[in-house]
Amino acid sequence: MRKLNDYCQEFFDRTTSSCCCAVDKKCLSVSLTRFLESGRKEDAFDVYFCFAEIFNIFGKGYNKNTKQLLELICDYEMNAGVLVEKQRDHYVHSVYVFAMGLSVYVRSSKYRKLVIGSNVVEGDFLYRWGLSALFHDIGYPFEIVFEQIKSYTKGINDGGAYFPILTYKALERFIITADGVNINERLASEINRRLGIENDIVLTKLNRLIEQSDEYIDHAYFGAVIMYRTLKAHTDSDVVNDVTASIMLHNSFLIHKLKGDFNRKISPTDYPLAFLLMFCDELQDFGREGFGKVSKHDNLAFTAEFDISDATFKMNYIFDDNGEGKAQERVEVKKRKLSDFYDLHSLFSDAQIGYEIRQNHLPIAQHMSANFFKNIQKIAMQIHSFYLEDKRGEVVITEWDKLSLEYKLSNIEQAKSYAEKLDRYGYFYDDRNLHYAEVTVFTDKQIKVLARDEHKRWMKEKREMGWTYAPIRDNEKRLHPCLLPYGKLPPKEQEKDKDAIRHLIQNLKLAEFKVYYISR
Repeated sequence: MRKLNDYCQEFFDRTTSSCCCAVDKKCLSVSLTRFLESGRKEDAFDVYFCFAEIFNIFGKGYNKNTKQLLELICDYEMNAGVLVEKQRDHYVHSVYVFAMGLSVYVRSSKYRKLVIGSNVVEGDFLYRWGLSALFHDIGYPFEIVFEQIKSYTKGINDGGAYFPILTYKALERFIITADGVNINERLASEINRRLGIENDIVLTKLNRLIEQSDEYIDHAYFGAVIMYRTLKAHTDSDVVNDVTASIMLHNSFLIHKLKGDFNRKISPTDYPLAFLLMFCDELQDFGREGFGKVSKHDNLAFTAEFDISDATFKMNYIFDDNGEGKAQERVEVKKRKLSDFYDLHSLFSDAQIGYEIRQNHLPIAQHMSANFFKNIQKIAMQIHSFYLEDKRGEVVITEWDKLSLEYKLSNIEQAKSYAEKLDRYGYFYDDRNLHYAEVTVFTDKQIKVLARDEHKRWMKEKREMGWTYAPIRDNEKRLHPCLLPYGKLPPKEQEKDKDAIRHLIQNLKLAEFKVYYISR
């Protein structure tokens, strides 16, 4: 069986997108590959960043709305999620869902024909799918707050007799856009058009979600409303309707709230985008961190492998020996859900879900600084600022916006490497005042060692982006004279790597971090 990496690479090799140039597409492809190899939040960030920068979602790249929405869900999961019983990561989860959907699309000609047959040009699929997959869970903060209050009072509510009420004020106005569009009406109309359920029935049940919001919060509904409000001014209405209705359906609305009104299994022929989102979201239950009190102790699969073709969808969850006792039970639950709610045979004649146990799986080591992935761009911008200072004798931080995506990503990769470089010597960075010894400079010996590490990292980055060695640099042909082992570089070029290390602690300081030492 193969890993998602193989299929995603095939997707980017075989498909075209009119929305981005070849180098930007390569940036997204490399970022997704890097994430699928590591499963780390820092690398998931790259995927979000590249997608936002390429498509200018919400009117402007990663900054502002995109940054706010994604950091909000991360903050809630990492901080508020520990106060509820069941809460798992959704930030990394959504990137895995994105990768799974690309894999189905590129491997199934039946699915591609359905998508293109629904008036979506091939190059447009990446945009619609990215919006749906990467942002389908942004409504979770609404649900987490609600579950927090319920969890807090669980032990004192006398079996449910005393139930806390949390309401969101003026939700009726929240679903009306500035130009008077009723979002519930648009969602109902799209679901009616796609699935044939009577418009009034869907609208009534959507309106009930507002009426019942003091008892039940559906994150999919709030995510759909947020996306509609945020996308409407910047995206074609057909895309907005398609994406937001898919997000609306992905959790439980179709399966539970519309049960009886839609009395058959959902098929990709009904609604290609929604089907793919529901299907991939249901199966993506691997490599996820638990935050809730119960979820922390769940032994989920640490990865999964696939065999996808026109006729076949086979998926194996890979558990380590700690998860062996629960593996079969978890997989059986998945099989029942797929059998009960999804018409897989209209897409694959052979669909199988299984599992394997592999011994001695070691989780990826986390650096002391790793939780600060959401500040990576801030550090990357500071790295670029120092580069400008070196080149021109002045700091012009606003020029970050003028960089190509490739060079923004290059600064981001260097910023991400800071945690690993510091970790080599038992150092870490933090934005708090901690009772550890503060580090203000590297020794000459440390600078020499870390400069070699930096050059090795830089060469890997360049090669992934398609650069090769040549004695004379040619940007158009992607040729570079510094793609040599560190020891073979001219002294002037070695100094550049040393300067990158000399500036490291100062860059962090200017980005409002301190470097500390902790003995091991």
